Amino acid sequence: MSSFTDKFRIIEKTVSDEKTGLVLFGLFLREDAQDKWDLVLSADWLTGDYFNDLEYVAKKLQTYLDSQEMTAISRIILLKPEDRFVRAVNSIINIEHGKAELKECRFNDVNIKHAIIVTSKRRIRSTIWDQRWIDAHRTIALAGLRKLARSGFMEIQFVLVDFTLNATQPELLRQAKPAQIETFGWPIGVFIDREGYRPKPRKDGVVTEILIQDENGRSSYDYWTLRKDGAFYLLKSIFEDERRSGYIFFNTRIVRITETLLYAARLYSGLNVPRNHSFAVGIRHGGLKDRILSTSSLARRFPPSETNISGEDEVYSEIETTIQEIESNTADLVERFTQPLFVMFNFFELDKAILSDIVNKYIAGEVT
Repeated sequence: MSSFTDKFRIIEKTVSDEKTGLVLFGLFLREDAQDKWDLVLSADWLTGDYFNDLEYVAKKLQTYLDSQEMTAISRIILLKPEDRFVRAVNSIINIEHGKAELKECRFNDVNIKHAIIVTSKRRIRSTIWDQRWIDAHRTIALAGLRKLARSGFMEIQFVLVDFTLNATQPELLRQAKPAQIETFGWPIGVFIDREGYRPKPRKDGVVTEILIQDENGRSSYDYWTLRKDGAFYLLKSIFEDERRSGYIFFNTRIVRITETLLYAARLYSGLNVPRNHSFAVGIRHGGLKDRILSTSSLARRFPPSETNISGEDEVYSEIETTIQEIESNTADLVERFTQPLFVMFNFFELDKAILSDIVNKYIAGEVT
């Protein structure tokens, strides 16, 4: 069975490389299917010409499967991304180029004996972001960052999906403060109860701007705002510029992204958002061009290389997730942000075991 499913992972990757916008690719064994699988594929590129699309997929199967394996396939089912079955699978499984197995499950009133899902991508709807609001705060934050004469930054944004929240400014503060995770440096959503640094009330929520330049030459910048409907925006200087200008530390990026996801889960849990309700998380790293990928940990044995240099200045990724998924699947979610970031440094790919170790130790209170 493993050889059979491995071939489908190769087929999925081939299709994904040739055509973007794959939303669902998986094998589904219906209760009444007599041990024959349905291959279900959903993608933005489906043309509406069913037979043309079907021929494309069938040829891929014929390329990689032998005659006996072909007889194990009952049907090829092509569905639009908005189909209810696709959305039901996407709401539970979030994976890309991997393998998730479910048994004795039910999607949109279809009883499934066994499911093997290679890709299931939740679609982020661009309309969920209030871009005007984000842009207004970004303009303020970037102006603040420039006062430090720095280009490197991490930008974070959250928004609740199809959820009505109207928290008061005091309630936002009461939940934002304990959501901080004070394990590494100044935390995401840093809260300083000191004159000149405290969050300030605004008509639509709260906002904080903290610019530090001390006599020892150390400096940092943090700007964050939390709106009454739960929308969150942050821009902060990066730790690497305090330690070694011109570098990006892969372990530090893993730690900060892990912290971001845990912060979102704690913040929305405090605001009584249901654990299985979706929200979007977007993370942008900027000022990357010509930086060298390295590590801040000598134990990681990762010497800097002049070949691991970014030619891009910014990398942005976003996901849709839940509190429950963050708590149960943290490392996989972190990798969805780190993979497109690290690959910009001369195609660098980090071993998943190393990433998981850094994530799990951070969750346990240790920075490595």
